[in-house]
Amino acid sequence: MGYQGTELDRRIAREHFAPLHVVPRPRPVRLEELGRKATPESAAETHVQVDGLWVPKQNLRDATIVSLGAQSHPRGLAYELDALTRARLCHLQHPHWVMSGWTAAAQWGLEYVVDDAGTSVLAGGVSTVAASSSEITRGRKTRALAQIPTYRIDPEFRDLQVTPPVLTLIHCLKSLWSGEHSWNIPVGTGLTDAGVRAVQLVDAMSRIFGIDPQELPEACAHHLDRRRMEVLTSWCDQGGESPMETLMRLMTRRIMRGTGRKLTSQMVVHADGSVSDPVHGRGAGNSRIVARLDLGCEELKLALQYDGSGHLHRSVRDKDSRINAELANLDWHVVRVTKGHLDDVKTLEKVLPDAVRLCERRIAQRG
Repeated sequence: MGYQGTELDRRIAREHFAPLHVVPRPRPVRLEELGRKATPESAAETHVQVDGLWVPKQNLRDATIVSLGAQSHPRGLAYELDALTRARLCHLQHPHWVMSGWTAAAQWGLEYVVDDAGTSVLAGGVSTVAASSSEITRGRKTRALAQIPTYRIDPEFRDLQVTPPVLTLIHCLKSLWSGEHSWNIPVGTGLTDAGVRAVQLVDAMSRIFGIDPQELPEACAHHLDRRRMEVLTSWCDQGGESPMETLMRLMTRRIMRGTGRKLTSQMVVHADGSVSDPVHGRGAGNSRIVARLDLGCEELKLALQYDGSGHLHRSVRDKDSRINAELANLDWHVVRVTKGHLDDVKTLEKVLPDAVRLCERRIAQRG
């Protein structure tokens, strides 16, 4: 039996649109595209030369982020250019190659963890694994793979081919399980590091593709062990909007085990006090939305919100403060979780049970 993901691929592709981070990304160009009077010297003021092509300097990644990525890379490789730019460079040099794995995932819209992964393609010849950041990992385009339709989704390079959604996910999972790609995982989820990475990946791709993770074991069959995929997807949730939110959900799931309380991702609280769960298709509110909770327990009226670095901006802090006040007026208790809670799970192991006990006391007092 061959590839099982075609039907799901077609459904995803019908509803796919170019992700916001893809559309404005400056494109690599040849020197003549910079103008008739362009010279290598003038181009060097705004671009860097890579293999005979010119890349806008704004595409260069922050040196600190590059260094951190190299520390967690299995072979210590550091990538100064983002995955999307490297895909476009590769296409300009090898227009018939098909972007695959993490490179294809970047094209489909995955923003996280792709920029520290090597450029991957399907091509003719022998399979090779990149030994340096300037090399490309090549998978052999077998006869069976050649029969699977490719997609052209890059708004800037209409002929750039990528593997279909399900096959892209399959390749990324294989690279995680083989140790070809990795990133740092804090302790406290109850899963292996590779398991957490796989859940983070499936969460993110399920959200991008707008699918239920439970559809994947069948779609990935023949390429990935079905039982392994069923176990993996039992931990996944398309409501995970970032790897850190996934971590928070996995940690709270372990901490809350045995309490009988369930936290739902992306629960929506409305101004009339009602709640809905649009991600999982349960209920719809009729009044103004007060907040979309990263995790929420309606029974306890307990809300967990993950605050990443973006929440440090004044305008976001002000918005968070308004949301906190409205939720409090609706009798919700809000716990704002930061990276510090996830890096030191003992902090979360104290904060979360304390919050549950507070909510339970409130319920008892109201009763």
